[in-house]
Amino acid sequence: MAGPSSSRSLWADPANHPVLKKLGIFTTLMVALPLGLFYGTKAMLVNVSDSDKLLYAGFMAVIGVNIVSAMYIFMALQEDKTTRDTNVDSTVPSHSSDEKSKTS
Repeated sequence: MAGPSSSRSLWADPANHPVLKKLGIFTTLMVALPLGLFYGTKAMLVNVSDSDKLLYAGFMAVIGVNIVSAMYIFMALQEDKTTRDTNVDSTVPSHSSDEKSKTS
């Protein structure tokens, strides 16, 4: 079971700072964007019945959640692609020395 000491060790490692920052940003967006869209849409609809206001506002909040989720997935795939490219470049041996020895 993870305790308080394990969370401190996460913050202590500088390699985790970008990941934890991204987690904090997307957690905030996942809460703030749908709520903002819900109440903003509800306030903007003036000549609509209350039940329709709730329907449209709920629909906009769901769209907001999907937007944040898609952004997070896109960033995760980009990060994975960058990590994969970096790992491939560093692990692929250079064949230029092999080719030189074969031609001599």
